[in-house]
Amino acid sequence: MLGIAAWKGFIRYGLLYDHFGEVLAFLGKFALVVTVLLYFRGIYFPTNSDSGTTSFGIVWDMWHGTELHPEIFGVSLKQLVNCRFALMGWSVAIVAFACKQREQYGYVSNSMLVSVVLQLVYIFKFFVWEAGYFNSVSLDHSHVCLFWIYLRPLY
Repeated sequence: MLGIAAWKGFIRYGLLYDHFGEVLAFLGKFALVVTVLLYFRGIYFPTNSDSGTTSFGIVWDMWHGTELHPEIFGVSLKQLVNCRFALMGWSVAIVAFACKQREQYGYVSNSMLVSVVLQLVYIFKFFVWEAGYFNSVSLDHSHVCLFWIYLRPLY
């Protein structure tokens, strides 16, 4: 939809680049609110048996999450956030950055093109191997709050 809107001239391709700071700030704050809600839901209204607090305290529980596989209305939040929002957002962002470079300079540099293509191949490979990802050890043993690792600089 965004591609068609940009192609028809309704929005600019580089719009995401222009407002990327605001987008990251919003997503970081939104993630914090969702984390707090999931923390309390995992303790007081768990959806499965792998939830609950640990003996390490609230900071540990907030950092690692209180449920391994939280669900809302039968939808896995890990799959929704990791696979749909994060990876699809990643692909939209890198294409928007390349488009912004073309918008600014009139061309896309070879290094930008190679970087975008390699990342898109990686993202495509992930979606081809998505079922394997959901059966991997890292997903089975990591809680939901891993976003703190890469979003910490926002705070």
